[in-house]
Amino acid sequence: MFLSDYVNVTFNSSFSDLKKRCTPTVERLSAADVDGIFCYSDELAIAILQETKRQGKKINIIGYDDIPAAEYFSLTTVHQPLERMGEEAAKEIVNLSSPPKEPIERFFKPKLVLRDT
Repeated sequence: MFLSDYVNVTFNSSFSDLKKRCTPTVERLSAADVDGIFCYSDELAIAILQETKRQGKKINIIGYDDIPAAEYFSLTTVHQPLERMGEEAAKEIVNLSSPPKEPIERFFKPKLVLRDT
C-alpha cells in the first residue's frame, strides 16, 4: 500500500497544506489497519505525526532527510549526508573542464536514525 494512494502531495506543498491533507489520510490509513508509514520527507512525516496524535491514533512513521525538526519531534528518519554530497558535487564542478563523456556517479550511504516514531 502506498501513501500516494491516500494523499496527493507535491514536492512544493507547504507545511500547512500538508497538514490539511493529512486529516483524511490518517483516517483512511487507520481504517485500513496500516501500522507504519515511510514518508518521502521529514516534513510530510511530521505533518502525519501531528495528525495521528491529534486523532489519538498510533501509526509508526519514518521520515527521510533528518532535518533539525526531526530530532525535535523525535521522528525516526533516514539521514543522508547532505554536506558531504554538496562537497563532492562542488569538487566535480570545479574539476570539470568540459562536459563528461559518461555520467558522474557517486554513492552515499544513508543511515537510519532511530527515535520514538
